[in-house]
Formats: sequence, C-alpha cells, structure tokens
Amino acid sequence: MATDLVDTYLALLRGALGSILVIAGLFKINDRSSMRSLIRAFGITSERLSRRVATATTIAELVLGVALLTGVATRVASAAAVLLLVVFTGVLVSVLVKGNYSGPCGCFGASKRPLGWIDVGGNLGLLAFAALLLLGAEWRGGQPPRDAQSWTVVALAMITVVAITMCSQGLSALTFDVDR
Repeated sequence: MATDLVDTYLALLRGALGSILVIAGLFKINDRSSMRSLIRAFGITSERLSRRVATATTIAELVLGVALLTGVATRVASAAAVLLLVVFTGVLVSVLVKGNYSGPCGCFGASKRPLGWIDVGGNLGLLAFAALLLLGAEWRGGQPPRDAQSWTVVALAMITVVAITMCSQGLSALTFDVDR
C-alpha cells in the first residue's frame, strides 16, 4: 500500500516537472531572440556565447522534460534537472542581488512581469520536485513504475500543468511564430 502511494506521488512529480520543463523549452523556442537578449542582460555570459547558452538551455529543458514524462533514465534526468535548477536559481539570485536588471524572468519565454523573488521561490519549488524525484528514483533503483495507474497520474499532471500555463500565460502564448 505504501509503495503504491509513493509510486503515485513520484508519477505526479514526474508528470508535473516534465511538463513544466517541456512547456518552458517550447516557449523559449518560440521567442529565441528574447532569450538571447535576456541572457546578455543578465550579464552571465558574453554576447558571443549568449546564443549557445540560450540554445543549450532550451535543449536541456526539452530533453529533460521528455525524459521525465516518458520515464526514460529517470535517475539521470532527475539529477540533471536538480543541477539545471540550481544553476537557474543561482543566476536569478545573483541578478536580483546585483539589482541592475528590471526586466522579465524569461522562464517561460517573453513576459511583461518583472523578475522578482517570487521567481526564485518558484525555482526552489521545482528544485524540491526534482530532488524528490531523484530520491524516489534512487529508492526504486532508477526505474519508474510503468503500470497503468502511474501513466494515468502522469497524464493528469501534464493536463493540469498545461491548463494552468494556458490560463496564466494566455492562449496566445502557445501560438508559435516560425519566422523568428
């Protein structure tokens, strides 16, 4: 009984975090120039490297998100997500402490809301998800459950995250402009 409950929670975390990473990556693909500009404005890399950092960030989010959603290499994907979120959170804290940036976070592509400590809090929440997934993957020997109940929970988590994102970002944010 306890194992079933843990498996259900791990599937929920996997679905939620995987969906969030995929959605964030898709928003960044949709607005590549803003992502490069944001990285330059954060002052974390040279202008020359900003394109590579933007591309690597987007690819990492998409690959990790898909790996978590499908249950492929859950242990590795969870560990990489922890590392990625530690870096993201460190960058946000550094930018906020310096106080020389007043633009958006860019976590989900272009946004009008300015970067704030709420973004750090959100990242810490996602970091907790990733850490719990890593611990769960270690506990289960690196393999997620593959029964129908787990897939149902992953699907429900995905639907919930997509619905929340659509409501908070607006339906127009999901429209992709291939000319950019």
